Amino acid sequence: MKRFFYLILVAILCCGGLMFTSCSSDDTEIAPNPPDPDDPDDPETDPYQKYGDLIQHIQEDAKLLAENLNFDMVNTTVDINTQLLRVMDKGRNFTANIKTLIALMAVQNAVQHIKSVPADSELAKMGYTAYIPLDISSFGVRVVFDERGDYKVSPAEGLEYIFPATIEGVGKTVYKMSLKNNGEWYESVSPGNFRQVKGLACITRIPKAMTLTLSGLFDDKEINILQGVVNIEMENAPQSQYTDFKNSIFRITCQMTSALNGSQYGLPDDDSKLEFSFGTSEENQATINYFFTQKGMSVLHSSAQITMPDQKGFIEQLSTLLLDPSSLKKDNLLLTLANVFNNCKATLNATILDDLMFTADIADGTVFFQALQNVLQESTDSEVTQEVWNTDVEQLDKSCTLLISYKDAPAQTPLWLLPSWQSDSHGILPSLKIDEQPLFMSINDLVGEETVGHINKVKELSATPVSNAVGVDMQLCSRVLLMMPMNSEEWGF
Repeated sequence: MKRFFYLILVAILCCGGLMFTSCSSDDTEIAPNPPDPDDPDDPETDPYQKYGDLIQHIQEDAKLLAENLNFDMVNTTVDINTQLLRVMDKGRNFTANIKTLIALMAVQNAVQHIKSVPADSELAKMGYTAYIPLDISSFGVRVVFDERGDYKVSPAEGLEYIFPATIEGVGKTVYKMSLKNNGEWYESVSPGNFRQVKGLACITRIPKAMTLTLSGLFDDKEINILQGVVNIEMENAPQSQYTDFKNSIFRITCQMTSALNGSQYGLPDDDSKLEFSFGTSEENQATINYFFTQKGMSVLHSSAQITMPDQKGFIEQLSTLLLDPSSLKKDNLLLTLANVFNNCKATLNATILDDLMFTADIADGTVFFQALQNVLQESTDSEVTQEVWNTDVEQLDKSCTLLISYKDAPAQTPLWLLPSWQSDSHGILPSLKIDEQPLFMSINDLVGEETVGHINKVKELSATPVSNAVGVDMQLCSRVLLMMPMNSEEWGF
């Protein structure tokens, strides 16, 4: 179960890194002066005639995003969850204590339900004589924190954290994060040993759906700030009513919605919705889909198709590495992924505002992630030389094939990543190649200063909130998962 959530987090992190690395406002030495579209004698006029429709779509979409995107609610929820993490950190041995308590409470309930295995059942054919259900989603724990990190625990329906937090413009109030299951499960069998019960089967249950809610207490009324649903689809083993969590084909779908009229409580108004899905298939394929809508606009729809030479090995290696929190550090994450994605191929598609479309084909994940790691590290290194920078950007460009188009476009246009260099800064310029000439023109030069300003505003609006949200959500998800007993040994059987 932990493996599934970490794969989701990695996919989001990778997509976010690609999005916010691909744009730059730096000038380029390749085409320092845009050609004059009104001068018919200008040999460089052709780009505007050839790419005029594409340029117009970029200009209109950038303006629409710059004028409408709003991440105030994202910032608010990040702030609230960050304060929850801080309170958890203050509690000495909090994670281990809660995990032990959850196991004890669940075991006390489970022991009352040890049953004999029917003679003609699948469990009997496996050699078991008794079984016990272990529902990891029936945590039944409410944790109430104070500001010092001290906490009290009591039974509850689902898992709840209640904690104080201070939000700018609102002041101090009480918030609650809760996680509940829908009462339907997938079941997996593992041997157990408890109270000398021989032939005991532990039936571990994974919920088919869970609901996540973040709420706050305003004017003595509980108001939902964020609501989410996580759906899990898995396949049972052949001719079995049970599934193998390690080898099962699966799909996880997550929907997060913020539909709060918050102004009456001093909070931002928001109507954002995020949908994310990740899954595997028998053909050694992993698929990722991501939707983000706001103010009725389809801001981003992206998808990825990953081909793995060894699906089981890929998932096991990735989950093993990422369950170690140290591997989630920025300085080695991409190199870790480079090793995991060895010989993996991927096709990525992204559509902005149901109009601008981007496609990326990656022939070898190892080469791509290594090149991306080099570029990300050097982008803020004042000592890197122009020669090294140019070489590594060229390597990143060669590691993937990029195409750009717009709705109803007659064809896709190749997009090239070119190095930009100045004495005090360096970056990457997405550019278009002019026919068969050795001339490139950056998107920045083609779309004009006003649109570049809109693109930069979109980056400023989204990069930090999205990055912070990913980081905080990864930490919170990791913390919650570490509190859950996941196998018979952790349950104490």
